[in-house]
Amino acid sequence: MGKIINHANTPTQPRTGSVSSIGGDSEAIGKLTAKMEKMEKKMRKLEERLEKLEKLAEEESNEELI
Repeated sequence: MGKIINHANTPTQPRTGSVSSIGGDSEAIGKLTAKMEKMEKKMRKLEERLEKLEKLAEEESNEELI
């Protein structure tokens, strides 16, 4: 006897879509790409701030040793 596997992510019927729904998918991908780029830019800024803070903390600890 074979097992019937139907996970939540497994469609029971092939996906059918019109051209407009495919266009909608590419629009959503475009929006997500723009959001990802924005988040990467924020991350770079935060990394730069972190580096500055680490440098300041190192300088302060060196001054305390003097």
